[in-house]
Amino acid sequence: MNNFPKTPKDLLRLVFSKKMLLKYNMVVLFGAVVYTILSFRIYTFKFLIDPLADKDVNGFYFGLGFLIFVVGFGYFLEFLERRIRVKLSVEFASIMRKFNFKHIIRYPYDFFASNLSGKIISDMRNLDYLEMWYKRVNSQKIVILELLIILGITFYTNAYVGLSFIVFSFLLYFLFKNQTSKIKHLSVINNTTGSTFKGRMFDYLGNISLVRLFNIYKEEDRNLEKYHETYKKASISLYIQKHKFNLYGSFLLLFLELLVTFYMIHLIKLNLVTIGDFSVIVMYMNMFNSRFLRFVRYEAEVRDLQGGIESALSRLFVELHNYDPAFSEGVPLNSNIRVENLCLTLSNKPIFNNLNLVIKEGEKVGLVGLSGAGKTTLVETLMRLHSIDSGMVFVGEKDITKIKLAELLDTFGIVDQNTLLYNDSIEYNLTLGRKFTDKQINNALKKSYLLDFVKDQPKGLKTIVGERGVRLSGGQKQRLGIARAILFDAPILILDEATASLDSKSEEVIQSSIENLIKNKTVIAIAHRLSTLDIMDRILVMKNGEIVEDGSQKELLNKKGAYYELYTNQNDKFY
Repeated sequence: MNNFPKTPKDLLRLVFSKKMLLKYNMVVLFGAVVYTILSFRIYTFKFLIDPLADKDVNGFYFGLGFLIFVVGFGYFLEFLERRIRVKLSVEFASIMRKFNFKHIIRYPYDFFASNLSGKIISDMRNLDYLEMWYKRVNSQKIVILELLIILGITFYTNAYVGLSFIVFSFLLYFLFKNQTSKIKHLSVINNTTGSTFKGRMFDYLGNISLVRLFNIYKEEDRNLEKYHETYKKASISLYIQKHKFNLYGSFLLLFLELLVTFYMIHLIKLNLVTIGDFSVIVMYMNMFNSRFLRFVRYEAEVRDLQGGIESALSRLFVELHNYDPAFSEGVPLNSNIRVENLCLTLSNKPIFNNLNLVIKEGEKVGLVGLSGAGKTTLVETLMRLHSIDSGMVFVGEKDITKIKLAELLDTFGIVDQNTLLYNDSIEYNLTLGRKFTDKQINNALKKSYLLDFVKDQPKGLKTIVGERGVRLSGGQKQRLGIARAILFDAPILILDEATASLDSKSEEVIQSSIENLIKNKTVIAIAHRLSTLDIMDRILVMKNGEIVEDGSQKELLNKKGAYYELYTNQNDKFY
């Protein structure tokens, strides 16, 4: 995607088909017809009032019947128009939400790592207002049509009154044109500061355990208050500008109302207009005032929404290089891994420089090294979670940049030391929504030694684990992650200290189940506890993004180099 949407109109053309927009515009056109008919209902009062003043009974009844017909027919059409528009608006909003979600989840890991989740959600919510923006833009068009009809009728009734309406319309337009640009500018600032504040608030709530453990409520409250104060100032500035916008309009329209009323009274005294003309002009003047103020309100909302949408677009549509290719070369043919001259920079810091690596199908490889050596980043790069600067990465003889991300990720299974869990049932966290047989699920639970625990729960597999698995112990969460990997049965398995959260008794049992799990699989084990690497075919020692040693555990210990130093110093401790 190269031509990113920058305005709400660009986003409309991107998200909605021409057929959908045509359908929406046809409803708007129908609404314009309805409001045109309703605009004439006031003029029909002239046919009611003038016969009444002249004591013309037949004329009065004709005027009454004509008024009832116009009003009844107009409101009937308005009911139909609103019913159709509401259904279409819901469909419109639904399409927008689906597009939002599908667009965001296509972004690589880098995007989410550098943006607060709350800020992303806030921006997505701003894009949801596209339908409201479009509705307000079209409502403005209908209001303009009503104003033109009012100007036409008043000009037809009395040219001087009509002329005064026209002069005031232009005066108000040029006054508000300057004000609306200020509202849009302030809206961008308000939405930017609002997204940042909401992002920090989500981050605060997401790490509430950390806040409690270290008792840093005051520090976090102070930090959040700083962002809130900036957001509050931006909101106040926007509100004041909107208020000024409405205030100017109200004063000018009040002046117009007084001017026209005194002028019409003068004309009545001279017998130049009828009572019906006076009533119609006064009612249309009130209608003109209300419609113009509505137009002012809609214009303020349009500019506000436009500012929010454009602000969100600038952050959610950015140049990234990890999109799926237009044509995929197909799924990986096997589980061989090959890295050639890999260069990677993250946050302006070089991570890998011409890194080379080959892992054969079925080979078990351990990755060791101090924190920051590049172990986890290497695995993430193999899974295309980072956009590489140069070089090539092949999985199953396929260039990972030339296959779809979904096809690549299906090749990998992960058992992490921090098992990621939804606030959902054990079953959902095990299957992640995919279809498996009861036999497959029970087999995975049995091999991970979790079956007895599930059977002991009153709701069994339907037991809710809580947010981030808070209702499970560390060992239970780890075993659930192992059961998930067994169930998905991917050809390449990533183990990130898979037994770290288990007690010594469970670790021995789970280590045996892991040995069964990794049979006939290509395995990459990120290890901090070197005693867990006994079953690995090779061990790679990483330092500052480079592989400084490569060999079996026996070979590396005999070499008495970097691995030997780590092994002898550790004494089965974490480092």
